Amino acid sequence: MKSWLKFISLSFFSDKIANEAPKRGYGNLFLAAVLAIVFMVLGMMGATFLPFSSFYHRSSDFRATVEKLLVSDDSRVSIAVADGVLSADAFVDTVSNEADAAKYSAGGYDVVVDTRPSGLYDDFTAYCVSNSGSEITYEEYLGLNDDMKTLYTFRIRYSGKELVLDGDAVAKYESYLDGVTEREITDAYKELKKTAGSGYASALYELYVKAYYPDLSAYETQGAAPKLRNFYFHNYFERETILFVFDDSIIGRFATDGGIPITFYGFFDDMPDGTVEPTAQGMEDFIVDSFASSVPLMIYANMSGFFSVVPFVILIVVLLSVALMCMKRIIRSDALTFGGAVKTVGAFTMIGGLLAGVITLLLGFALSSRYAIAVSCISFFAVLLVRLAVMIIADCVRRKRTGASVGGAFANDETKTDDDAEAGIADGGGI
Repeated sequence: MKSWLKFISLSFFSDKIANEAPKRGYGNLFLAAVLAIVFMVLGMMGATFLPFSSFYHRSSDFRATVEKLLVSDDSRVSIAVADGVLSADAFVDTVSNEADAAKYSAGGYDVVVDTRPSGLYDDFTAYCVSNSGSEITYEEYLGLNDDMKTLYTFRIRYSGKELVLDGDAVAKYESYLDGVTEREITDAYKELKKTAGSGYASALYELYVKAYYPDLSAYETQGAAPKLRNFYFHNYFERETILFVFDDSIIGRFATDGGIPITFYGFFDDMPDGTVEPTAQGMEDFIVDSFASSVPLMIYANMSGFFSVVPFVILIVVLLSVALMCMKRIIRSDALTFGGAVKTVGAFTMIGGLLAGVITLLLGFALSSRYAIAVSCISFFAVLLVRLAVMIIADCVRRKRTGASVGGAFANDETKTDDDAEAGIADGGGI
């Protein structure tokens, strides 16, 4: 066990120990590679989370926008948290309201504060567009024959206004569903009519949307009725610099003073109840803490990074193994089979992955997290390449000192036989 731990932990730092790799099993290679990937993924995660506060401090326009919106005495929007839900005492939309833009935006940031419940429905408009670009209402489209319908594409337009589910609306939806003959809809409607309560109108409306309109999954998850919240995502979300404050989340996209693009999501689940302190430090803490609340979700999402890194690690190990095998032959050192070369390179992967993770984390303070995977893989390749180069150079130096032939380039005595040369090779020194 002691010998194995020494091999696993110290191979990267000693040629003598690393030269034992060809005699060992592939299990060591697998373990080292898995640990390398874990270290690399941890480095990528750290590069995503840890620099956020630093980026916030280095983004003057974004901080100025936050302070104009939530701190400034003459225009401040007051926000408070209760049971993980945020409320605000004002509605703000700098995209459609020039007065809001002048009051709350700095550096051209687009700001929205809309803390209406996220489950509200949008009073959307359905329409159809022909191949030539002409537009007709959905009702007009339904009156066309089948051949004419093929010339049109169905679309919807969000209004940003709440759909009111009052008695007249409920009567309209019930009247329509009473005339539907599709079995799936009629069965669902029969079950729905057996229920009662505050959720009836919403469930009725969603069933009506499913029956009356084509599939809406291009606009809403699972094709549900269009939600008011998605007005912003379909109309504003492609803008370069944004700050959206909703009742259950905060979304921002900003650039540091050095031009590093940052996108973040935040939640309020872990925040204490009460009004958020309207100071620069209070708002910084609010944004940083909301971002921290998204970390568990982002870790889950970033686990895909593990599977993204695996093929790169395999490719890097294979390429460097081939390079090591070829270099060993060129310098006329101890010949390695491909398997032996793979095991030798594999002996370096754990520490290589650790160093790549640290490099990725440190560079995370200077680069956008969107580059984390690329930085991690390039760093891993560079570390292993340098380590193998040191190994080859050290081998060449040792062979030169002993007078062994190194591809002719380091030979001191051309009359020596191969057997004489092999006898003079030292048994792998440390580096």
